[in-house]
Amino acid sequence: MVSDLEPSIYWRLFTRYSGILAFFALITVMELLTLVIADPAYHAVVSFLNGTIWLLLTLSFLFFIGLVFRMLPFPLNLPSPVLIASASLFLVAFFSRVILLAGDLFGVVLVHSFTPVSVMLGIAVFAAALIVGYIHILRSVLLESRTGVPACREKRHPTREEKERISWEDVERELRYAAYDILQKIREELRSDEKR
Repeated sequence: MVSDLEPSIYWRLFTRYSGILAFFALITVMELLTLVIADPAYHAVVSFLNGTIWLLLTLSFLFFIGLVFRMLPFPLNLPSPVLIASASLFLVAFFSRVILLAGDLFGVVLVHSFTPVSVMLGIAVFAAALIVGYIHILRSVLLESRTGVPACREKRHPTREEKERISWEDVERELRYAAYDILQKIREELRSDEKR
């Protein structure tokens, strides 16, 4: 089950795919601007984004499927760390390509010195994501076995001090009211100056 703090699967699906759609729209606009902009660096960035679009789609899909599996109960959430670690590997590959593109744009040759570093970094990130993912699963299973309540269903009741404490929503609301009052006073002063 989903905890109260984690967003629902529908919200994750919406945010993931709206971000992908916005990215496609950005690439389309950038591609159309290549007809107007004659800068070789701009064309290199656009062709780079067009060339790595499948990498980014694969990365996004793996992260999303990993998060879906992560929300499932114990035996079903075991593939989650593998999927998220694989997506992290693709993320390292994307960032290494970005660094190589930046090196090409600024005239720095990084291929020979950066490739072994990116491979080692990819292996380290994959291993770290895998270990952390399985530790998270193990922790939730141990917590469930101790308390008898699944970790994702556990609700912590706030203490009296936490209830009386001012929340960030209260601060945000007060700032909006203050900004509104300031704008109203400025508007009234401008109107009174126009009448004179």
